[in-house]
Amino acid sequence: MPKNTKGGKNFKKGKKATFEPTVVKYVPEPNEDNGQSYARVIKLLGNRRVLVKLFDEYATEMNCNIPKSFKRERMYVNNGDLLIIGTRPDLSNDNKGDVHYLYSQQEEERLVKRKLVPARDVSFEEEEDNVNAFTFEMEDDSEEVDLADL
Repeated sequence: MPKNTKGGKNFKKGKKATFEPTVVKYVPEPNEDNGQSYARVIKLLGNRRVLVKLFDEYATEMNCNIPKSFKRERMYVNNGDLLIIGTRPDLSNDNKGDVHYLYSQQEEERLVKRKLVPARDVSFEEEEDNVNAFTFEMEDDSEEVDLADL
């Protein structure tokens, strides 16, 4: 058989697609009557769960479940993302909730301009990146070793 130089089915599918930047027309806001509020992701816990910090006067931390539809629609939640979460009415004393909406970067910028949420904390992201970083300290009294002597 001759070598396929033109590409297969998936290559031909993507050939017609063009990149168009999305324009944000409507930014959903939480319905506080139903127990929804803004939150920022602190930590990914695994098994479709995240630890979030609410934007309320107490800065409450809450465990939230990510619905299966996020995976199906290829919406991925990362540290520092802005969400709408809903508390569970039957378990009001427990800090458990559900993720209802994930804001894109453009939507988040629009909410920051309207001063509905605070800006993303840059130092938080830098701490997450430097978790595995460590430094070596050299002693001043150390002797230099010549490779020729070895």
